[in-house]
Amino acid sequence: MRFGTFVFPVSQKPGNDHRIIHETLEEVQLCDKLGFDTAWLSEHHFDGATAYVDPVVFPASIASTTRKIRIGGRNCSTPSCAFGSTNSTLGQSK
Repeated sequence: MRFGTFVFPVSQKPGNDHRIIHETLEEVQLCDKLGFDTAWLSEHHFDGATAYVDPVVFPASIASTTRKIRIGGRNCSTPSCAFGSTNSTLGQSK
């Protein structure tokens, strides 16, 4: 049997974003140590509901601090986010 987790790091106040991001990263790191198979990330970076604003950088941070857990997300909804920013992050801008 495989186990996964879904994280939705909501931050009502921008001043709390750093703490929420740090706590969410620690949560996924713990799930990795406990043997969880997958961490699913919310896809609300474009409406201000989640503490992180980049759908690429936050999962990359998780990947760099975990060993085995797989990271999943819906998709990068390009029309809803900063197109140039996302593409340059992915190394696709010209």
